[in-house]
Amino acid sequence: MSSANVRASESLAEFRGGVIAFRERAQAALGSLRQESLKTLRWLEQDQPQYWQQQQRLGYDRVASARVAYETCRMRTVAGHRSACIEEQVALRR
Repeated sequence: MSSANVRASESLAEFRGGVIAFRERAQAALGSLRQESLKTLRWLEQDQPQYWQQQQRLGYDRVASARVAYETCRMRTVAGHRSACIEEQVALRR
């Protein structure tokens, strides 16, 4: 194993100061990253499930509305003829 042959104590003191400054900046950056990670985790665990449950309910409501519109169209007759209800079928397929 090789060893460093350093004789200038001023260089060592300067290097030590640089390492300490780096350590402080790195710890601050890691603390900031930790806070952002916790914030993101909280968002995923608390806010997003509610959002997707709401989106699911809205989707069910849209399907139900489209189904009602389609069935209403199928029952309607104009001059003894039933409509093809194409727009309603397309809306229901979405």
